[in-house]
Amino acid sequence: MPTAAQLKAVIENDTDAIGFKNPDDSWKGDQEIADLFNGGAYTVDRAEIEKKDLISSVIYDDYNGLVADEQEWLRWITAGDGMVKVSADIKQKLTNTANGGGIWLNADTTSPAAILALIEFQGSYAESLWGEGEIISAGDVGRAANA
Repeated sequence: MPTAAQLKAVIENDTDAIGFKNPDDSWKGDQEIADLFNGGAYTVDRAEIEKKDLISSVIYDDYNGLVADEQEWLRWITAGDGMVKVSADIKQKLTNTANGGGIWLNADTTSPAAILALIEFQGSYAESLWGEGEIISAGDVGRAANA
């Protein structure tokens, strides 16, 4: 959850040209601004994914194509029940994003795309800024106006 000051800065600066202000540079209404934060279609990364879902996204042939160290690393992060926290490094290694450098050497593998579909989802503008599940209320906007 952003602080009132952080929310105010995003509204004031509007670096992504969302349209929080009127032509006269005054703020739009609190609910209208909240709706702008809670709408849109932005690519957002989940904070964590289920280990069982990650395991089921890996295709046998893709796994066999990994070198021993990478197979061991994949077994290590998926050991036990629970969740895998998705850091930028984990995402890059599992999906070959960020200019390559992932664990999948064979460009024809389908596992990275399946894993990327687990990690990424279409979310709101607020979620793209502050994480999955973030919702901005009209009251939050009102507090930001007074910050």
